[in-house]
Amino acid sequence: MDEGVPSLSSGSVGSRFVSEADIDAAKATREAEWKAAYARIGQEPPPRPIEDYDGRSLFERLQEQKTMKQEQWDEKMKLSNQFRGIDEEDSAFLVAMQSEKLQAEKLLKQEEAEQVAMFRAGVAKRAEASSKAPATTTSPTSTSAPPLPTSKPSASVKGPVTKASSVKKDQKTLLKGVIRKKDKDKGKGKADGKAETAAPAKAVTATVNQPTSTSNTGPVSRKRANDDVVSPPAASGEVSEKPHGSNCDAISLEECPRSSRPRRAYSGDYRATRRSRFARSRDQTLLDTVTLSITPSPSPDLAHFQMPSSPMAILQRLSGVYNFSAWPVTVLIVSAYAAILISTIWIQEVLPSPPKHLSGQLGLDLDLAWRDLQSITTYPHPYDSHQNDVVRQHVLDRVAKTAAEYGYVHVSDDNTSNATYAGGQVVYFEGNNVLVKIDGSDPDSKGGVLFSAHFDSVSTAPGATDDGMGVATLLNLVDYFAKNQPQRDVIFNINNGEEDWLNGAHAFLEHPWASIPTVFLNLEGAGNAGRPLLFRTSNTGVTKAFRASHHPHGNVLSADAFKARLVRSGTDFEVYDENGMRGLDLAFYRKRSRYHTKYDSVAVMGGKASLWAMMEAALRTGNALVSLSKQQETEGGDVVYFDIFGRAMAVLSQKAMLIIDVILLIVGPLVVAASVFYLYREKKFQWTMKGWGRFPLAMLLAVSATCGLGVVYSKLATFIVYSSGYAVFTSLLCTFYLIMHGTLVALEWYRPTGDIQQRFIVLLETYLFWWALLVVATTYLNGRHIGGLYFITFFHAGCLSALPVGFVELLSGTVVQTNHAGSNGRHEDDEELPSERTPLLSARADRDVDAVQDSHWTKPLWGLEFILSAVFPVILASQLLLVVLTALGETLGDGNPATTVYLLIAVFVTFISIPIAPYAHKVHRTITYVIILIWAITVLYNTLSFPFSPASPLKVYFQQTADLDYDELGANNTVRLVGVPGYLEKYIAEAIPSGNDARRHETLSCGAVDSPKVGLSSCTFPSLAPNVAPWLTTSNAAQPLKPARRQLLEYKTTRLTANSGMISIHGQNTRSCRIYFDDPVVSVRVKGGNDRMQDKYPMPEGGLKEVRLWSRTWDRTFEVLVEWEGKTRAEALTGRVACEWAEMREERIPALDEVVSFLPAWAVVSKLADGLFEGTKRFKM
Repeated sequence: MDEGVPSLSSGSVGSRFVSEADIDAAKATREAEWKAAYARIGQEPPPRPIEDYDGRSLFERLQEQKTMKQEQWDEKMKLSNQFRGIDEEDSAFLVAMQSEKLQAEKLLKQEEAEQVAMFRAGVAKRAEASSKAPATTTSPTSTSAPPLPTSKPSASVKGPVTKASSVKKDQKTLLKGVIRKKDKDKGKGKADGKAETAAPAKAVTATVNQPTSTSNTGPVSRKRANDDVVSPPAASGEVSEKPHGSNCDAISLEECPRSSRPRRAYSGDYRATRRSRFARSRDQTLLDTVTLSITPSPSPDLAHFQMPSSPMAILQRLSGVYNFSAWPVTVLIVSAYAAILISTIWIQEVLPSPPKHLSGQLGLDLDLAWRDLQSITTYPHPYDSHQNDVVRQHVLDRVAKTAAEYGYVHVSDDNTSNATYAGGQVVYFEGNNVLVKIDGSDPDSKGGVLFSAHFDSVSTAPGATDDGMGVATLLNLVDYFAKNQPQRDVIFNINNGEEDWLNGAHAFLEHPWASIPTVFLNLEGAGNAGRPLLFRTSNTGVTKAFRASHHPHGNVLSADAFKARLVRSGTDFEVYDENGMRGLDLAFYRKRSRYHTKYDSVAVMGGKASLWAMMEAALRTGNALVSLSKQQETEGGDVVYFDIFGRAMAVLSQKAMLIIDVILLIVGPLVVAASVFYLYREKKFQWTMKGWGRFPLAMLLAVSATCGLGVVYSKLATFIVYSSGYAVFTSLLCTFYLIMHGTLVALEWYRPTGDIQQRFIVLLETYLFWWALLVVATTYLNGRHIGGLYFITFFHAGCLSALPVGFVELLSGTVVQTNHAGSNGRHEDDEELPSERTPLLSARADRDVDAVQDSHWTKPLWGLEFILSAVFPVILASQLLLVVLTALGETLGDGNPATTVYLLIAVFVTFISIPIAPYAHKVHRTITYVIILIWAITVLYNTLSFPFSPASPLKVYFQQTADLDYDELGANNTVRLVGVPGYLEKYIAEAIPSGNDARRHETLSCGAVDSPKVGLSSCTFPSLAPNVAPWLTTSNAAQPLKPARRQLLEYKTTRLTANSGMISIHGQNTRSCRIYFDDPVVSVRVKGGNDRMQDKYPMPEGGLKEVRLWSRTWDRTFEVLVEWEGKTRAEALTGRVACEWAEMREERIPALDEVVSFLPAWAVVSKLADGLFEGTKRFKM
């Protein structure tokens, strides 16, 4: 062995091998160690498992694993291995078959061309022979076609024609059993087919004088349109040509319509020939399919890449993808509704970001307005509070500073205007409004613009929304118009006392400047932040000014809600509008549950976006009002207005809307009726009961289910809409869709009409539904001036504009017969002809449908139809739904009926969902499964969830009263809580220590409320004594006297005549007192005030029983002169005198502090009346 070759027993190679002896030695060593280990712990070692010896080599064991894995892989890929790609031999065979097919088609075309040429030559020869015949032997009604030249002689009519009658008789004889017209009845058509097979086996050529129409009209037979004339069987082995009309005499075969080309008459067994022809057609179709599916992919070479040859080809490809089928319909409907709802909710919930820099704030100062807002809303500041004076002084200082810089800016610290007026009671109010007048630059301008907001708040809220943001906006507008002098006079009424029955606006009417403005803009808050809404307007002219806002938000439905008292609030708009001015009412409206509570604060607003939204809208609208002419101010009357996605504002007068509605009501049905009649005449539309009535039935079931679920919510989960409005909306929407979709799909399955027919019929029924609703909307618009139903006009117009698209699709389509029972693999013409064994009733007869099959270019038109009928109307209805949901959902805590709110939501859900009806039967079932899941989740959530939360708290109304005729409080000191029935008694009253004590001592009394919160419950119980006024002290002010409750309120009555008298009232530390009469008084006058009632608010006939007195100074004594009727001097006038205290600070009302401290986190306190504490005394005069 050479030294260069390594040894296996030594060196690096040998070190990698182990002998058997070494292995045995290692095993013995491990065994000894095993036993020694157990010996150390005093135990016998357990028997070691005996390893099976595998004497195979490593290669053999690895090979076994490889084989096993290969078998597993083969088993896994068994199904895939059954298919393979084609090889070269298969490809060559398919190419050869394709070549043979093309060659056969080419030969067939050549043969047809030769036969047409021969036919034309025969026609020409016949015409030449006819021209040479005597005139007496011809007749325009008895001409017959010449015999067709064929490859073999065929039987024909021989002999000269001498009489027209004989020619006609010969034609009938020859064509008997040969010429067959289409029959409406399927069985009759089959009977004619049987007669065909019984015709004699002779080649007969016949000519039809009238050309056959190529249009597909009327109820269509199961035969194709070019089967109107059936050639009789010729002799065995013979083929003859016969024309299908006379339209191809002078044109080429390529230009001739297929239905007018010559057709072949097969000899022999006619039925067998037809079957063999269709069999070959099926075989060739199968071959084409296989060739298309298994042909190898072409080379990526550009020479093999084919683009559509024409725009029409591109359109056909696109229409094939976007046809009226499940997925295209599902994608369009889901994407359209998702886009509309998401964008609408986004605009509703998310405010535009305010500009950060002063340069982008349109000449306003957002930061300064924010500081003003913080100063105004530090504490609650009702009219009857000392904090109110602090806020008023801040407002007065701000405007006085601006007026000092500009000579044309004037400030009126109005401490003289007093107002006496009657509403539900007589009100005497001493105003202390802060007024600003900015002279116009045009001395010849007439009229002016009034900007109004109130700086007082309610006693339980700091008033950030109501109406701190309005005041901060007006202070900024004063600065703006001072720097940019307007064209005409501008008046600012920053008034006081609005929360106590609009007193500040009434006081303004008594000021000399009240005669200047002709238009106004009132800024108000009826909710908590969000986007300000155009609540109400006076006429069309001033409403158009609001279009100047870049983010307008308004809807006439809110004005209708005020008319119907669905919103239980009043604003200064009412006062100005009733006194001849025309203007706008711009107010916040969302989160009604926080309205007049501690949550109406700067901290809860969520930033400056709401403030800027108010400032931007007020500035742009104010500039537009300043620019209005006298004619524009009085333009139009009642108005219809609405915004579109917060980007544009549509404004038109109710008169114009009425004209549009009447035109649509008249013209719409005429156009639809004419179009339907034309379709029926063209036999593209079947006027039968089949398919009709489905939409009304589906609509009835869906509306019943949706409204039923709403009623269930109102009974079982009454207040869930309070905090989960979107969940309620979602569940109702899913309910309507599921019932409507299920009904339409079931009816189409049970009694099919065809997709296009079904869609068109439902669309037509939808139009009739909108037309009927438009009649109702027009009636309300004309009679009651309710413009909030404007969206019905757009639903009607959208549906009317979509119907012509359906007309076009039906006219351009082809009437075909379809079998909705499903294909069984047989061709229609491959069915056996009827015989004596054929059943009279076919199992498939009721499933055969004469349907319209749309052409390529009309396939996508259904999408346009949906867009026209659904998109814009659904946008309008969705915006209305969200306004209703957010504005009325939380008014249930104010006593609004729950059933009305839920049914109103259900009605708008119905309007939103109806446009889906024509297309619902094509929506994919996957969407249905998803909607079922969503419906189940939302219904469970709505029925099981607790309705209130800190974000949407339950309002509890508070007032404490006491009978001051007694020295001690005792049972006469009573706290009254008003709230939602059930929750008030169970969760609220007993959670308060005083209420719990009253329950144990059986002094807790709960029951229904008659007024002012109808629909709520009331609980009364004794509570802590108030501390509303400092106690009187001795002369040296050292020792306080025992509390004397009688000194809080003092009064004196004086009888002047039999029917008149004077009552003097004095309350400590208050500016508000009242008189309650047991019998009505007909005249009220306060000394030092006005001697008259305001013109628009006179004393009603029969008088009133309540007088409310407001003073601008503290501790004033009111001297009230009253008159009554129907009493003698011996009869006394009786009643009660009272004073109000409304300060929540400094522990003035401990009972209120107790309620606030012990209320659940999901509840919040609000004021029940003007005063948080009212003390009363009885009087007799």
